Amino acid sequence: MASPFEQFEVNRIIPLQLGVLDLSITNSTVYMLYAVLVYQILYKINIAEGKLVPGR
Repeated sequence: MASPFEQFEVNRIIPLQLGVLDLSITNSTVYMLYAVLVYQILYKINIAEGKLVPGR
């Protein structure tokens, strides 16, 4: 039987070690980049037109 906590595990996708720093790309990193990308797309579509007051 699978544990319900498995969905919250942080898994390394691309292990990367720079000296003593661990700069690995994990599943949480991918989800955060995805969230930023979706935000930027929605911003460009909806807000970045420069209209403060909607026109007719």
